[in-house]
Amino acid sequence: MADRFSVHNKDGFTLVELLIVTAIFGVFASAMFGLYRSQNDAYAIQNQVVDMQQSLRGTMGLITRELRMAGFDPRGTAGATIRIARGDYIYFTKDVNDTTDLDNDLNKNEPDGELNDSNEHVAFGLTTDFQVCHHSGPNANHGDPFHNTNHERITENASQLTFTYFDENGNQINPDPLTLEVANPAAIRRVTIQIQASTSFKGQARNRTLSATVYCRNMGL
Repeated sequence: MADRFSVHNKDGFTLVELLIVTAIFGVFASAMFGLYRSQNDAYAIQNQVVDMQQSLRGTMGLITRELRMAGFDPRGTAGATIRIARGDYIYFTKDVNDTTDLDNDLNKNEPDGELNDSNEHVAFGLTTDFQVCHHSGPNANHGDPFHNTNHERITENASQLTFTYFDENGNQINPDPLTLEVANPAAIRRVTIQIQASTSFKGQARNRTLSATVYCRNMGL
């Protein structure tokens, strides 16, 4: 009768079996953690690239909108034109405001034949710390775009900002090798803009380049 109540196969896991299971679990956990970290890094890099691309598009949109108005001078007395054109910097004027209401018609958002109102002197350039800067004001204080405190920085980590100029016949106008400026910026009729930005995450660099062409429809009128 005693044999009926005996329990057989009472042995548990051996130490070797426990070590094998622990090792398998460790390998699995390490693989899962590595996959999670890889996915997390990829997500972080993608977010940086998306932010960089959005910044580039916003900057390019601002430059093209402003540059299309270069030389806008409907009254023909303001002398609006492209004043300085370099490979990495452009400064131009446009007659768009009448903040002093010279004609007393209570409309300050119209040309007044002068260039002393807000947003009538515009400049874009690349700073020495690789940021695209934008200046828009009522005066011609654009002597040094890289140290002028009135410049707004609109794109960070910009590794390149390039302006390429063309005349009315489609011929490229190159800046003078000594002054680095186009000798006759009033002859410019078309500008190709290229902006390159970069971002880095854990030593992995990502670069994006955006290009656009603007026809300066108000120049030469």
